[in-house]
Amino acid sequence: MKKSNLLFLLILPCLLFTQNSTQEITLESGWSLFSTHIIPEDNNLESIFANIINDVIIIKDENGNVYWPEFGLNSIGNLNIGDAYQIKMNNNNTLILTGLESNCNTNINLNTGWNFIGYLNPNSYNIEDQFSAILEELIIIKDSNGNVYWPLYGINTIVTLNPGEGYQIKLNTDVNFNYICPSNCTSYEYYCNGGTWQSEVYWAIQNEDGEIIFSGGAPEEGELCLDEECYTIVVSDLYGDGWQGNILNIGGLTFTNENLDGCSNCGLETQSFEL
Repeated sequence: MKKSNLLFLLILPCLLFTQNSTQEITLESGWSLFSTHIIPEDNNLESIFANIINDVIIIKDENGNVYWPEFGLNSIGNLNIGDAYQIKMNNNNTLILTGLESNCNTNINLNTGWNFIGYLNPNSYNIEDQFSAILEELIIIKDSNGNVYWPLYGINTIVTLNPGEGYQIKLNTDVNFNYICPSNCTSYEYYCNGGTWQSEVYWAIQNEDGEIIFSGGAPEEGELCLDEECYTIVVSDLYGDGWQGNILNIGGLTFTNENLDGCSNCGLETQSFEL
């Protein structure tokens, strides 16, 4: 059979390696500001607070909408990632949220004047570092306890942003803001093996910009550390008749091109998967 240098891209669904995370938010008696980095399956406030509803007096958003259980009012509706909420409690209690972790650098639109802003990083972080990109637009930030970060006067009694807390922020213009997120890649074991004619096997991983960040052949095994985004797996066989039983396994997902028939006019096939 004549050798062919055709390149085949295996079509793969966009799969997400995720697992539910849990966040516990301490809510003290009286008024406070809270936020979350968790996306619950049901993000309606009535469902979220169902287990501690007896201690909830009222919840407000920055626009004056309320969730007021005693009177059956809920003009807020759903909890939004990136927003903070003002809450008044009868007693101290703990709100437990379970769901997917949000992207901590999700874009947050902030308006001129006062806003409520949520904190999306699952870890505590220095407030000056987080808001350094909008320092010229930033007037002041306050927390629930009256602490402030006031750059003009060099005052910073907040010091650290903490998960679960919400903040009030005042700006001199509209801003699109993103938190700084540490790059925490996830490790996946991989191998490519199991068949014959392994010298003809080639595979590569492309990131969202189309750059090849890893490539290999068969037999091969090791460990990859990948950030959470969409990747394209590129697989090819120099002879054009498939991988002859070889399988690429990345973190439990398996890929092969045994279905390719080696014809010269089949065209490229592409899909992506997300890790």
